[in-house]
Amino acid sequence: MQLDKEYREFVYDKIKDEVDFTFEEWSGHTNHWKFHPVKQNEDLVAVVSVLGNEVHVNIDQAYKGRWLTKGVIKKILGDIISKYGSVITCVGIDNEVGKKFLARLGFKPSFIDNDAGTIDYILEEPTNSNSRVKAVPKIDISGLKKIDFELVKLKGDLVQKLFAIEDRLKLENQAEIPIRHFFAGGLYAREMDAPKDTLIIGKMHKYKQINVISKGDISVLTENGWKRLKAPFTFESPAGVKRAGYTHEDTIWTTFVATEETDIETIDEALTIGSYKQYIEVKETLLIGDK
Repeated sequence: MQLDKEYREFVYDKIKDEVDFTFEEWSGHTNHWKFHPVKQNEDLVAVVSVLGNEVHVNIDQAYKGRWLTKGVIKKILGDIISKYGSVITCVGIDNEVGKKFLARLGFKPSFIDNDAGTIDYILEEPTNSNSRVKAVPKIDISGLKKIDFELVKLKGDLVQKLFAIEDRLKLENQAEIPIRHFFAGGLYAREMDAPKDTLIIGKMHKYKQINVISKGDISVLTENGWKRLKAPFTFESPAGVKRAGYTHEDTIWTTFVATEETDIETIDEALTIGSYKQYIEVKETLLIGDK
């Protein structure tokens, strides 16, 4: 454990100016990661951080350009490719040195994330006519882990990060989540029936609301970290809150809010905030109701 802390401190020292977390907060968000030391003459010169097939490297500047050996490539990248069929990482959009370095290793750009200011790269297992077609296992970067490593990569407050993650997740295959709508005397209820192992980014509301979890088990990301909620559970939610959730069991969550509207699109436009830009515009105005 002491060595693991040493490696974490090494990484945090290299990225602390780029993240909005204390060391303790950052360690909590990265507790699923594995940290591999790279040493030369007993000196710690680099740490390779690994989660599933995602890899990041932090280097002592004194050894920049001299830390990567064939042994390191074979041991770390080779093991990951052998298990998952690919390695993924990212660099800053303006990091020309990093982009050239990845290109030399055979990585190819796969996604430009303008919100995060990064470019994702992938290194895939080479194939040839004599090689056996290999089934690539499903990469276990989902749920709580997925949100945690995305939070570490992104800049800004929690709301800004969750909007950015939501935009990115929209590019992926979406789970089928049945939604039911109910109306009664100026009251609107929206019921979500989410299956087990579903990652959810919730809508941000302009007004206080009542939430009822009538079935299931779900972890919800708050400003103070993850909180696990189990049915039956009822609570109030203040205006201007953006949440992420991960269902451990099939979960039914119903939100109640006052409105005379019955058209769903009109309700969404009137009661929810659809972007971080809109949030900044309205958060200090009366559009956001009592907290």
